[in-house]
This record gives sequence, structure tokens and C-alpha cells, in this order.
Amino acid sequence: MKTVGLRAALLLAMTAGMAAGPVSTTFAGNSGAGEVVNPKDGYVLVPIPAGEFRMGSPDGEVSPEGDEASDDEKPRHKVCLDRYLIGKFEVTVAQYGRFRAETGRKANEQPSPAGPDHQNPQQSVGNGPDRPAVNVSWYDAQAYCEWAGLRLPTEAEWEKAARGGTDTWYWWGDKASHDKANYDSDGVTPVGSFAANPYGLYDTAGNVWEWCSDWYSEKYYSVSPYRNPRGPASGSTRIHRGGSWMNYPHYIRPAIRYSSAPEWWSKLIGFRCAGD
Repeated sequence: MKTVGLRAALLLAMTAGMAAGPVSTTFAGNSGAGEVVNPKDGYVLVPIPAGEFRMGSPDGEVSPEGDEASDDEKPRHKVCLDRYLIGKFEVTVAQYGRFRAETGRKANEQPSPAGPDHQNPQQSVGNGPDRPAVNVSWYDAQAYCEWAGLRLPTEAEWEKAARGGTDTWYWWGDKASHDKANYDSDGVTPVGSFAANPYGLYDTAGNVWEWCSDWYSEKYYSVSPYRNPRGPASGSTRIHRGGSWMNYPHYIRPAIRYSSAPEWWSKLIGFRCAGD
């Protein structure tokens, strides 16, 4: 079910953050406890409690749609994270526009290095202030986070937050639902258009892929440390998670792993920030 009035609440939170510094805020119908508004950009962050979760997918797991988990999601393993903050929403066009205005960072131009299927002038950083900023490379996302005094989430932080304390195929259960997420559709939707997960986060399934800080390695889960994993020391591609509006259900699972060259940008990829 779509959520009503979230965009207005987000704008109010942004105004409060810019005017008065970091403040806690609660939106009706959400978890709300301990949320923080970043004063630089009005970005709302949600606290994720310290503790353990199971990361990845078990051998033989098959979705109701008949899809099997990918090999790089295995082995499923326990990970323990310290408490951290993560964005309630994906970074919006309005927020990214303010960053560009203050820093002079240029928008990426066509054609996309990711290929013709990833470029579309109608899905640009200028397409609606409350939509997620797309056509941003990993370097763009990293630069925004540094400007805002934040950082990109690690892959482990992203998955724990996206699962919302659940252990199912999707955060709401084992069957895909167009009432819960934007996937296999005609384009991006404004942030917060669908219900939040149990941690109070929006659009962790579908809408746009989200850059993470980690380098990608197919076999990383076999050697990943138990506490606060940060990914491989080097690599050629960076992780992005969560799937997009163009993908079918297999790709919007919290366990799915995907990566692209950090200089790539696409109409399908955005980001959310994290903090400590």
C-alpha cells in the first residue's frame, strides 16, 4: 500500500534540519525513535541497533517465482555490526542538486559508460525533486556523502538495514508484491511511495539500485570477518544493492549482490548515505 503525505513530511524535516542543526524527528506511522536530520542537507537517518544478523542466502533456497539464490550470496553467515545510522530514504534530486550547486560538480552527460540500456534523458538528476537522484557514479555518491559529513554504507550495513530484522526472501515475506515495492515498472517513483520496512526505511527493494562502499568479490563471504566487515581491500567494481524499477523480483531481494565499475553511472543506480 502506498504511503500518503511522506513527501510533505520529508520537506518539513529538511527545513528543520537546515535551520536548527541535528534534531530527532518522528513521522506518523513509522518507527521514528532516534531519527536524526543531518543539518547539511536535511537528510533523515535512522538508527540501526548493534547486533548479529544472518547475511546472504542458504544453499538450495528457491523463491516462489522459481528463482534460486546466486552463488555469490553464499555461504549464508553470521555478521555482527556496531550501531550505525542509515538514510530513511534514497538521496533525492533536490538534495543532490543542492550539493551540485554548492560544489560545482557537473552532471554526467550522455552516453553512459554502462551502455545504451542505462541512459535515458528522462531519468536524470533533474527529473522531479522528490525522486531519487540517478545517473550518479560511485565517485559522485562518495563525493556527496563526504560533502554531507556522512559516508556510503558498507554492504553488510546495507543488507542488515534492508532486511529490517527479517529473514525472508523479501522483507515483507517470501512472495514479491507490487504493493510493497517499485519493480518491473515504467520508471522511478518519488521516495517513500511505498510502505517502510520494519526498521522504518523506504525503497530498499526496487526503485533504484544503491551504491555501497565495498569493492566486490564473488568469494568474499567465504572469508568475511564476523564483526563489521568492510569488503575486500581492492577490486575492479563496487557493490550496489536493492534492485531497480526495471528489474524483476529476483533482483529486489535484500541478499542480491551486484556490482559495476565505480566510474559507471546509470538511470537505474542511486544511493543512500550512512553515518556513525
